[in-house]
Amino acid sequence: GSRTLADEGVVIPPTRLDDDVLAALVAQMRNPDERRGDFRAQLAAHRLAERRLIELCGRRGRDRVVAAMDELSSYSERVVRGALDNVGRRSTDGTRAAVRTVIRYRNGVLNGKGASLLDGYMEDLATDRIYRLMLAQRMKHSRTVAIPDPSGRQVDHADGFVHGCFTEALARLVAELPRGKDLGDETTLRAAAAASEEMIRNGRFNPV
Repeated sequence: GSRTLADEGVVIPPTRLDDDVLAALVAQMRNPDERRGDFRAQLAAHRLAERRLIELCGRRGRDRVVAAMDELSSYSERVVRGALDNVGRRSTDGTRAAVRTVIRYRNGVLNGKGASLLDGYMEDLATDRIYRLMLAQRMKHSRTVAIPDPSGRQVDHADGFVHGCFTEALARLVAELPRGKDLGDETTLRAAAAASEEMIRNGRFNPV
């Protein structure tokens, strides 16, 4: 595996990009003609953005534009900090969300998709495997690792509880058909739920 940043690919320090620098960079990359096109597309996008920003400052005034940009940055920071407050917290809501995701992902696989856009996130095999492992670990260690419900009551993630989460999630997904965004039908959703639960119970966490 990679041990340094350079092992991952070409490291580009802060550099003024001219034709000579571009030629030297793409010479170190696979498919240099494609990478040259990528760089030129990025440069064209930056130049267009520069023109649009100058036009916006001309219409709205520089101070107003800068103030709006500062507020966007501050808003983004508030949103991210709020999200980070919940990172690492265990809850039954997390269990139910993971169950719903593995069913929906597996349903996509059964309908010929390798990745699916679910609730604004692109979920793929790696995500599915992580959730399967997470659910199995909660079942295995629930008696020693506290997992509370929204009221703060500790919930033992025994087989019965997790199976109930699968049953609830499946019922909701079926009820959302056909207006939901999931492929397939009730048959594929039921097959997806059964397959996902079986993999979790039998410790199948390698990519499948």
